[in-house]
Amino acid sequence: MHKVNFFSQLIAGSNIFVIINYDKIVTVETDRLMKLLVLKPCLIARSNGGEISLLERLRIFKSWGIDIQIRLALPSRSYSSPIAILDSFGTPLIDNAYEVDGLRCDVHFDKRFNPDQTFSFAALKEYFVSVLKSENPDLVWVHYTDFAATAAALTWNPKKVWVNITDNEFPRQVDLNQFPILEGTYLQINSVTVASSFMQKSVRADIPWAESLLLPSPLESLSEPPLDRKPTSWVFVNPVPVKGVHFAVELAKRLPSEKFIFVGNWMCSPPETLPPNVTFVPRQKNLLSIFSEAKGILIPSFWDEAFGRIAIEAMAANVPVIGSDRGALPETIGSGGLSLPLDIDRWVKVMNSPSSYFKELSIRGLRRAKQYQNDRDIFYRALYLTLSQQIGFKIDQLPKTKSFETFIDKDSIRF
Repeated sequence: MHKVNFFSQLIAGSNIFVIINYDKIVTVETDRLMKLLVLKPCLIARSNGGEISLLERLRIFKSWGIDIQIRLALPSRSYSSPIAILDSFGTPLIDNAYEVDGLRCDVHFDKRFNPDQTFSFAALKEYFVSVLKSENPDLVWVHYTDFAATAAALTWNPKKVWVNITDNEFPRQVDLNQFPILEGTYLQINSVTVASSFMQKSVRADIPWAESLLLPSPLESLSEPPLDRKPTSWVFVNPVPVKGVHFAVELAKRLPSEKFIFVGNWMCSPPETLPPNVTFVPRQKNLLSIFSEAKGILIPSFWDEAFGRIAIEAMAANVPVIGSDRGALPETIGSGGLSLPLDIDRWVKVMNSPSSYFKELSIRGLRRAKQYQNDRDIFYRALYLTLSQQIGFKIDQLPKTKSFETFIDKDSIRF
């Protein structure tokens, strides 16, 4: 077997996320690259935190030499929505394929495919099974709520499947039992991937027979704190009910002398009525310019956040973070910010604190962001080693790292 050394080229703002002297993961028998197949009945784009994290993880895997194959099943090309979404991101579809973050996505169009229609399930599952048989991957990655793709993968070989769960609203097993079309396939789940310890506990409570693997969000876009920050406004991103838009609006009303910026997300319209001290801006490609004028990031989520990537992004940019105590937010924010109950009086009191308090909060946040990045790097080095050992692959030179038992259970994923 020949050895191929290389460096990952994942750029994180002014930092370079480098995993040094990692040899490509290849099969022991044939010296070929390990193949990871991603199946989805919809587009993959940088449209939300879950999709962005998926792309970031795939880029890491690609940097390890893993052969990434992404197969998407979409309705007929005359169905305009997917094309419009790609156009909005400035991503051309050429020969039924497009590229996002350096990853090729191959699209198969069929008028029978519509993930929102029950009658499409059989056609979608049949197509995904045919792809699996043709590609014969070493590992398949599907999303829990992409039912046809997940059912196809679990029918094919459940021991080679990672099922990704990106929010705590996932249908529980008792609900899935009401859908005979799934034919009990979800009972075959062996391995689940999540982004936080909170989600690990949630998954283990509902799918106790499956092993749960914590894959930290890579957060490639973290940048060095800007030197010329001029904080003037409180910032709230994605003004929708589950993210706490009504709570944020009430904060603005209670603090009329403070300025607020509400940042829209994908397909997010401005709330119908906003106080005069609130400025709405549309979705941004990145939040660096917004962070530069942020007095703090407000995350008053009402639902159980599965991770809360914006908290780490803000802390890395030296921006104070105030979030709710729902879901994984207390875990993600840690000692770097505040996780408060959704008590409007308490939030108002904190936001009225002197500037010296928020300066200290910024320092704590920056320290927390650096800790997260360090833990993330150690984790992925450990995962690299674990994959090479467990899936029957080998590498010529093992990466030097700290003991990884804290970050990953070597026996948690079985193939």
